[in-house]
Amino acid sequence: MSSDNVRYILVTIIKVLLLLVGMLLFFLVGAALGYGVFGDQQAMDVFDGAVWQHIFSFLQ
Repeated sequence: MSSDNVRYILVTIIKVLLLLVGMLLFFLVGAALGYGVFGDQQAMDVFDGAVWQHIFSFLQ
């Protein structure tokens, strides 16, 4: 492999990782805002395990 190919692969991996981190960040912020604003609850309570158990049991 040439150094150009290695560089291209590394840049692509970094871009994918940044995309995944950004998606996770937006999901967490959106969940906190949605739970806090639309749910009339404390925004940080969305990170409580009991809340997620309730959500997953609702989906089943």
